[in-house]
Amino acid sequence: MKVDANIVDGYLSSMRSGDSGCFESLYEYSYNLLYAYVLSLTGDGFTAEDVVQDTFVKIINGITKYKPGTNGLAWIIQIAKNTALNYDDKQKRIVVVEYEAKTKGPEDRIAETDYIKYILKKLSVKERQVFTMYLYGEYNFREIAENLGFSVSCAERRYKSAVKKLKIALEKDGVIYE
Repeated sequence: MKVDANIVDGYLSSMRSGDSGCFESLYEYSYNLLYAYVLSLTGDGFTAEDVVQDTFVKIINGITKYKPGTNGLAWIIQIAKNTALNYDDKQKRIVVVEYEAKTKGPEDRIAETDYIKYILKKLSVKERQVFTMYLYGEYNFREIAENLGFSVSCAERRYKSAVKKLKIALEKDGVIYE
């Protein structure tokens, strides 16, 4: 689902005017986009959840700084981005992507998670954002492009580039054979 900047602006403007009921609407409306975006930055589902929650706290605390009529979506995405970057610095956590293996033990899952983290680091941040939003956020290329502010063809190119790089890395490591 595309998140409309005008709708976000309406929620933020109402919140700024004292309508606290709009917060829940903003949260429900924009949570999935923010989660997918932050996941693309952090690579970790638990960290992404924490960052998105912190983002919403910062939105509430900083609502007086918001200028109604501006791009509310860009404003909350920038808050999420800054929060993610600061969170990683504060926590000094290893960035991992969640990976569930039903038949394997905890040691196997840790090794696989470390490998996924290692392999995703082969991508540029922009490629990782598109790849993660497409794969985990289940956004299509049009939605990714609209929400991140670039063309659909750019989103498609970044995704194809990411897949190509990952395939080469996996082949090099002997994980897949062609």
